[in-house]
Amino acid sequence: PLEHVQLVWDQHGPFKALQLLNALVPHPEELNMMIESPAATANSTNNDIPLNLSTDMFDAKVLLMRSRLLKETSHINEKSLIDIFKRVVVMQKDWDEGWFHYAQFADQVMAKYTAAMRHTATANTLQSVQSRHRVYVRYLPMMLEGYANAMKSSDQFLVQAMPRLLTVWFEFGEFANSTLTTLQDMQTRGIPANVHIPLTSTSSNGSKRKTDPQQLIDTLVKNIRRSLDNVNSIVESWFKRLSNYQWIYSMPQLISRICHPSQTVVALLDQIISRLIARYPQQLYWSIVAVSRSEASDRKRKAIDIITLAKSVQLDSSGSVGVLSPPHLPFADFHANAESLIDGLVDLCASVVDKNVKTIDLSHLAKGRKIRALRNIPLVIPIENQLRVTLPLDGARSATYHPFLEPVTFDQFQNQVEILASLMRPKKIGIRGSDGQTYAFLAKPKDDLRKDSRMMDFNHTMNWLLSKNTETRRRGLYIRTYAVTPLTEECGLIEWVPNMRGLRNILQDLYQNHSVPANHQIHAKYNAKDKLHPITKQPMTQPEIKVWVFVNEILTVFPPVFHRFFLNEFANPVDWHRARLKYARTLAVMSMVGWVVGLGDRHSENILFDSVTGDCMHVDLACLFDKGKTLECAEVVPFRLTQNLVDGLPGLCGYEGIFRVACELTVDVMRRNKDLLMDVLEPFVHDPLLEWKQSKKNAIDQKTIALENISKRLSGQDTDNKTSAIEYSVPGQVNELINQATNPNNLGIMYIWWMSWF
Repeated sequence: PLEHVQLVWDQHGPFKALQLLNALVPHPEELNMMIESPAATANSTNNDIPLNLSTDMFDAKVLLMRSRLLKETSHINEKSLIDIFKRVVVMQKDWDEGWFHYAQFADQVMAKYTAAMRHTATANTLQSVQSRHRVYVRYLPMMLEGYANAMKSSDQFLVQAMPRLLTVWFEFGEFANSTLTTLQDMQTRGIPANVHIPLTSTSSNGSKRKTDPQQLIDTLVKNIRRSLDNVNSIVESWFKRLSNYQWIYSMPQLISRICHPSQTVVALLDQIISRLIARYPQQLYWSIVAVSRSEASDRKRKAIDIITLAKSVQLDSSGSVGVLSPPHLPFADFHANAESLIDGLVDLCASVVDKNVKTIDLSHLAKGRKIRALRNIPLVIPIENQLRVTLPLDGARSATYHPFLEPVTFDQFQNQVEILASLMRPKKIGIRGSDGQTYAFLAKPKDDLRKDSRMMDFNHTMNWLLSKNTETRRRGLYIRTYAVTPLTEECGLIEWVPNMRGLRNILQDLYQNHSVPANHQIHAKYNAKDKLHPITKQPMTQPEIKVWVFVNEILTVFPPVFHRFFLNEFANPVDWHRARLKYARTLAVMSMVGWVVGLGDRHSENILFDSVTGDCMHVDLACLFDKGKTLECAEVVPFRLTQNLVDGLPGLCGYEGIFRVACELTVDVMRRNKDLLMDVLEPFVHDPLLEWKQSKKNAIDQKTIALENISKRLSGQDTDNKTSAIEYSVPGQVNELINQATNPNNLGIMYIWWMSWF
């Protein structure tokens, strides 16, 4: 019956589902009483629920389903509902789903109350601080324990639970630190006039008494310190009880908070990160490399302190930290060898090569001989499958589980280096691994690859969510990913993905085969600033004229031909059909994800296609958070969906059908998991981008605006229309985005070398 109830919930909403559940499995008399008179039983401690059903697990599933439906339909107040969730986890103490929903509800209630207090008129009062602290005291421990118990039972909710657990821990630490700083300042300097002190307070026996301001402050300081110590103790105890790989899953989030303002939080955080790095140095050392070379002195100092602390970690073969890999190499020696390799890679990225050079021997570069001499460094090759955490199969979870594949470490550099022709002149290098294979990388200078790296974290989370949703999993929706490894804030390595061709390269070959003029021949038509249009006699730079020229003079010369790519590459009809499906779906997913995070600069060289599978893959993800809208020639489309990309979509209807459905499903998944996706983006806030720090504008404002826009999009709001309060449905939002992306009036005024005709 529960599957039937879930189906009705999905199709007809929670009210119908609750009615059906009550009809199929009548709820117990005690629960009836709680719904009719919540206040009478809100503080009940009776954990025995008289459900005369088949098994305890089934009873717990029924009660959990009912409590979730009661939450959705607001049939019961929060205190009573918390009590019902508690009964679920008491009935099944090792049930991950019960613990997760228990924690999630406590999390939602806590977030609602704290947000309301933060924005009320009485926010600047000691009474408000007291109230907010009480909310944390009541809900935060049960939320932490709930998420942690869910992860202890299984990894089903790991991707959701761990980021959220860390986020609320860090948030409470910030609240405690800022509040204690303010209160301690009041203790020494006195209470400012704008801080409201209640005239009376309630004693333990319920009587009213006159407030002693100093005593009130002293009590608050004592209570908040005690609460912070308690929360830190909970986190520390669960660090020892949970498996290492579960913490590694959120390593970017951990490292982003190494400069947390609370000293007690930082002390525990340093312990967690250093122990994880000491346990898996070959893989995790890459995650702290860029921070240890940061231009921000405080972040650099903290990263170096963590590395120093990792050298002193005592490892054994049976503890939760484990043994070094390889076991005979002390971390101090490993660190020295790893640093020599990373210094060499940084030098390699920074090496300047003459403009006309396309290939060069590594030994001919500055410091090339020193780099070439590097051998047998025990650091893994930074490719995706070497850095990715692999979760254990059911029944294989243990304290000694190793979450990484057999390490393939650095052997030596290949001598030949290929210089690419793009603006920054990146280098394609080869690294031979300990398995004898050669791995290709792009060594990219003068670019903050932390953006690309975090987008890969976001995309990995999206792939996990898409794999868990029935409809998206059935259609095989996913994002093509690759490893991005920042070395400093201005250079790094990108894994080279084989069999990829850029859209521009593909279309130029196709047009050349059909005798279409070269791109440079349209410049005079499209962007001649000193000429008048021969028919309208209007300046060529006016937007209306650009659109007219684009539609009538350029698109007529460049007809859509991308469908021929699939005919040429996939001769077998089955392969051809499969490749077009993969193309349509990977294009749709990344289009929606790119729109949510404000990804711009989607010109024809930044979108690649796999000539073996048909997959679409996006590269150069630096233009994030609507930066494209601030360029001199502002971008006005949410993603790239030009005539050729539409031409490659399967069927006669273009973007109608497979592409649109994939877009709608992707947006629906993102909306349902908004909180998780916002947690994954948290490192952007606490390790700000170099361009934000260098900007004349306030970096905090930029971060806030960027994340607010993402949050609004995930709620269905239009971020381009500030006055609109409309929240789009999923189909409505997708329809609006497709219309914007394919509108000739938008495409015609894009920057010329964005190449809207491709």
